[in-house]
Amino acid sequence: GVVDHDAGQREEGEHAHGADFPAGDPVAGDRAGAEAINTKLTPLNEALFLEANPIPVKWALAQQGHIGEGIRLPLTVLAEQYHDQVSAALQAAGV
Repeated sequence: GVVDHDAGQREEGEHAHGADFPAGDPVAGDRAGAEAINTKLTPLNEALFLEANPIPVKWALAQQGHIGEGIRLPLTVLAEQYHDQVSAALQAAGV
């Protein structure tokens, strides 16, 4: 197996954190595939920083039912003007 400081011991070919990279595996040297994944995720990365982090991230997680709605001060809720943009970026990224 392979030892990884984050994932512990894993089998040869198994990726850290259990991630499945059928294409775009930078570990295997698939630069073109990795760039395609990056291109797909860039709009999401940009949308998650439309307001101070972690406000958009918490909003997105709440919309997906992963956490409850509401946010503690000093954070505020995501401005409604960004809801559609963040939602569209999540959908485009397949999240």
